[in-house]
Amino acid sequence: MDYAENRIRQLSRRYYNQGLDRAKVRDLSGAAEKLRICLHLDRSFTDARNLLGLIYMETGETVAALQEWIISSNLKPAGNPASEYIRRVRENQRELQNRNRSIRGYNEALRSCREGHDDIALIRLRRAVVLNPKFVRAYQLMALIEINNGKLSAARRALKKAEAVDVCNPVTRLYLREVEEQTGAENRKKRREEELEESESDRVKRRNVFFRATPPYVSLMNLLIGIAVGVLAVFFLAVPAAVSRASADANSRLTDYSNTIAEQTNTISGLQSQIQESQSSADKAAQDQSSAETTTGAYEALLKAYQSYESENYTDVIDQLQNVDSSLLSTDAKNLYTTIYDASRSNAYDSYVQDGENSYYQGDYAAAAESLQKAVDIQADDFDIISLLANAYTNAGNTDKAITAWQLIVDNMPDTDYSSYASGMIQQLGGTVKESSSGQGASGTASDGTTGSTGGTAGTGTDTAGTGTDATGTGTDTADTGTDTTGTGTDTAGTGVENGYGG
Repeated sequence: MDYAENRIRQLSRRYYNQGLDRAKVRDLSGAAEKLRICLHLDRSFTDARNLLGLIYMETGETVAALQEWIISSNLKPAGNPASEYIRRVRENQRELQNRNRSIRGYNEALRSCREGHDDIALIRLRRAVVLNPKFVRAYQLMALIEINNGKLSAARRALKKAEAVDVCNPVTRLYLREVEEQTGAENRKKRREEELEESESDRVKRRNVFFRATPPYVSLMNLLIGIAVGVLAVFFLAVPAAVSRASADANSRLTDYSNTIAEQTNTISGLQSQIQESQSSADKAAQDQSSAETTTGAYEALLKAYQSYESENYTDVIDQLQNVDSSLLSTDAKNLYTTIYDASRSNAYDSYVQDGENSYYQGDYAAAAESLQKAVDIQADDFDIISLLANAYTNAGNTDKAITAWQLIVDNMPDTDYSSYASGMIQQLGGTVKESSSGQGASGTASDGTTGSTGGTAGTGTDTAGTGTDATGTGTDTADTGTDTTGTGTDTAGTGVENGYGG
């Protein structure tokens, strides 16, 4: 019995050493497989559990990492580095929240794929990798969607990022092989080699210049050209005197005509001055009438907005207030304007957002863009709503407005991951990213009662309740990240346990 136990323990240490060697060369999936076999043979081997937890943390599996460390600390309470790992995770709440959000985004993207909303899934996956740049599963799912959509270059970029985290991941290699086969990279390489083998004699042959004898008719043409040049020389020598006499006569008549025109010009100028005075009077009267009509229209729109407010139709309130020029209102009317707007904007915003989301998922992108644009005009500080607006414009075929929407994120959220992502989308749509202005902000009500809103539009998919349980510092939760084969990770700096055991 003792011999069998010693043999099992030796095999466990051998698998541990193999896993450690693979982890050093960033073959994380291979290392995790060896360590799981090691723990299957010896469940009390705390060093193997600690290293497996570090690999899970590196690949973004926070819950699995905490589970391994908690089991390890229970098996060996004293002198166990697992307790220090758990403490570091609990202290870094921001990093933990980012990992939780990336997991939720991945789960929501997985659900969107199953529902057929690939564009929404891509948006959520990009947000997930921004929060967790080594989320291998997210990169693999992005690549799978891009391959399905025929965008092989984008798929290759995502897979290369996943390969940089886990160099021997079998799923990543499978997807890369599929991309290379579809793009025909090997065929292009073969053609380039054939072109390089082109013989020097063929290239010289194409550059040869063949000269031919001058035909007889060229001499005759030269003779005719010489005669023509002689005739022209005589003409230009004899004609100048005649031209000078004709020019003097023309100048005299031109002077007479100029004097007559000057007299008529003075008369016309006087008549034009009278016409301008009459026109100014008519324009002032028309301007006064237009101003009165504009003021009346402003009060009528304000009255309609108040009636809509009384009937709790808040979206109609906002629509009517957009037709009101508050500078034309009295002080009391401005106060009423401000009161109605402040009381209605929140409800109208929620209604516009709900209408926009419903239209978007029903495939009515034009209606979705119209509703979401009204919501963004009220409040332009929500990345999800602005990015959903941009996607609605893109799907509706309005690329210019989509670029304007992404630019709004760059302007309102400078120096953030959202700004970087929006800049990438602008470039992807063929636009140019403008420098952000830190003075811009979300819409609101100005001191004189006017509605202020940031210019531009934007859009993205709105977050929905994600599947999967968030990882917390207690280590007791688990996460359901879907059935797709992927993996991810976040760098942990040199924290691997390097204990070697003799096989």
